[in-house]
Order: sequence, then structure tokens, then C-alpha cells
Amino acid sequence: MVKLAPVSRSSDGVEQIKVFLKAEEREQLRQMCQEKGITMTHLARQLLVAWASVQNDNQSKAS
Repeated sequence: MVKLAPVSRSSDGVEQIKVFLKAEEREQLRQMCQEKGITMTHLARQLLVAWASVQNDNQSKAS
């Protein structure tokens, strides 16, 4: 997975997004993150950035 520098709400240029999850989905993610020693916020950021990178790669290959 992509290694990202940490960011927080006080970091310059940071924007907030909201994600809606069912209670059981949130609990499953919370437990997984706790086991891995990461926050749900960092996991979500890593996944979104990795997904966007793959989409860009696929788009470049199609051109």
C-alpha cells in the first residue's frame, strides 16, 4: 500500500470528507485498525489515494 506522510486537521491544504457506514461495518473496520495499529482515518486515506492512483494508471494505459 502507498506510504503517505501523516496529516491532521491542522495541516495546510487538508480537506475533510465524510463516509457513512453501517454500525457493523464501522465496528469491523475499527477492530481491524486496532489490530494493525492504524487509525480508520489513515486507512481510508491510504485506500482512496491508492484507488485514485490505479485509476490514473488505467486511464494512462488506455490512452
